[in-house]
Amino acid sequence: MAKFLVEERCLVGGSIRRPGEVIEYDGEPRHYLTPVDPPKPVAEAPTAVAPTAVAPPVAEQPVKRKRGRPRKNPLPPIN
Repeated sequence: MAKFLVEERCLVGGSIRRPGEVIEYDGEPRHYLTPVDPPKPVAEAPTAVAPTAVAPPVAEQPVKRKRGRPRKNPLPPIN
């Protein structure tokens, strides 16, 4: 976990933090947190697929229908 300096009063990890506190935080840095430790370089994971390969098409998801009674037709019937 990285260490951050709290710049503004905020809620982090279920508790209220006050300005000047140094905390350990695992999520994305926010505007009210200033990093204390320099970020560690992340090694790039090797890819299993060649960069020129095209991904297979994704199957279409079924359409979700709303629950409850269907609406009545707002238009009058045609005679």
